Amino acid sequence: MLQVSANIAGNAVKLRVFDRFSDLEAEWKAFQETAVTTPYQCYEWLEPWHRHVGSVTGIEPVLAYGEANGEPAFLWPFGLQRSGRLRTCEWMGGKQCNYNFGLYSRSLLAELDTTSIRPLLVSIADAVGGIDGFELFNQPLTWNGHANPFAGFERQASPSPCYRVDLTPDFDALEVERRSKRSIQTLRRKARKLAAEHGDLRFVVPTDPVDYETVFEAFLEQRAARFAVMGVHNILTDTGMTDFLREVSSPQSDGSAPFVSLHALLAGDRICATYSGLTHGGQYSCFSNSIEEEFGRFSPGEILLRDVIETHCHGGMNALDLGMGTERYKLSWCDPDPLFDCFIPMTLLGGLQKTRMQTLLAVKRTIRSTPHLWSVAKAVRKRLNRA
Repeated sequence: MLQVSANIAGNAVKLRVFDRFSDLEAEWKAFQETAVTTPYQCYEWLEPWHRHVGSVTGIEPVLAYGEANGEPAFLWPFGLQRSGRLRTCEWMGGKQCNYNFGLYSRSLLAELDTTSIRPLLVSIADAVGGIDGFELFNQPLTWNGHANPFAGFERQASPSPCYRVDLTPDFDALEVERRSKRSIQTLRRKARKLAAEHGDLRFVVPTDPVDYETVFEAFLEQRAARFAVMGVHNILTDTGMTDFLREVSSPQSDGSAPFVSLHALLAGDRICATYSGLTHGGQYSCFSNSIEEEFGRFSPGEILLRDVIETHCHGGMNALDLGMGTERYKLSWCDPDPLFDCFIPMTLLGGLQKTRMQTLLAVKRTIRSTPHLWSVAKAVRKRLNRA
């Protein structure tokens, strides 16, 4: 562990860099209760992710924790990655995080800028024996009205935005505001047809371990089938992914609720669709969903999503997001929330890597934002994955 001192807007800051989650667990869990942060930077998500997934792929924790005047100021959960001679730090959580923001004290967040952050990054690089650069992907420009201090660095738009909507206690008013009368009626008609042909509809959030396992297995099977139809790699088969998701979304041994909630739509005894998501600080973040392809013509995913949104409106949530990737059903409820990437080199090799990554992501962004190119890219991807 490295400890250095700094000064931010007249505040004496003590920076400590940890390489083990357990050494920071108590401080992290206490800080996240009051910090400006997303659900994806909570300890209950990142620690099991690293244990099951990150550590297997060689990612080393670089947990930078700053205190000002004896109080938590910020926490940047980075992970060190090595590729040949190249050593880079990224946000911990990899592609399983739709948002990357860090954790910040509300009183100090506005004081952080490139001038104060850069020397802290240099200290972090020194703490791990030198790195070539920071590659910080998928960051929101703001979070709950607070500007992202990393937005002051040179940046570019991420290939895909997230999709987010502010919630209100009055779900009916929100639905009328966001969706057309025709789309509301169409979805209700599909729900009636689904119930008439396959049995009464039920919306469930499993709490019993047996019920949970039934829903979780249905989710795995439905996602596998969907990946096969799309012709893309099933990420749930990657080392550690299934164990990670099972841990964060299963009922706890002490009876407490899991960090990730599972929602399911049943028609009779059949599980037609599932949703899983993280809840923290008044935000529900959907991580993944699935549908039973047999019921696709009834739009079970959209039927379930409507219930998920209604549940969180009535439950007092302030906002909901549906993650990255443009889909029609997301646009029917949410607005695009732009994300950005920034690359902060520490060495000449890091500068070359910055240019390379900026170019690759610019091309990817162009493809994703151009319907014809994206259609061609998906067709090529499907063919390659089936080869």
